[in-house]
Amino acid sequence: MAFSLNRVIIIGNLGGEPEFRTTPQGLQVCQFRVATNERLPDKSGGWRDETEWHRVVVFGSTAEYASRTLKKGSKVCIEGRNKTRSYEKNGETHYVTEVIARNIVFLDSKGERGTTSSESFESEIDTTSFYLNDIQNNTEETPKDYPSDDDLPF
Repeated sequence: MAFSLNRVIIIGNLGGEPEFRTTPQGLQVCQFRVATNERLPDKSGGWRDETEWHRVVVFGSTAEYASRTLKKGSKVCIEGRNKTRSYEKNGETHYVTEVIARNIVFLDSKGERGTTSSESFESEIDTTSFYLNDIQNNTEETPKDYPSDDDLPF
């Protein structure tokens, strides 16, 4: 039996405000984009910065908390898996690759995150980063009522 692994870890900054919604079936979904930067040598012996944009999707209570806590520019570490899906639009097949987040580490200090409606949770956190793992809603498979790309904000 062959071994395979689908694991993604990215550290970067949100490129815009998170988009939160609840599907008709009651599933909470939060989507946002994260920019990662890498410094690479160029042909002239100097350096160039290369930015890669990643679509991130979070489900369940983690989605709700992320939507309230994250903001444009927030620094995060995302651990999850890549998922490519397809959809039809105007007779054409389109493909989208996303990071389905399992864990989020908020790397901004508590003061930079701003206030949320879960003040009691935040008041127990003394460090500048914390680990959020939605064990209760963490599933291996993408939920069946996952939104189509027509519903995506980007």
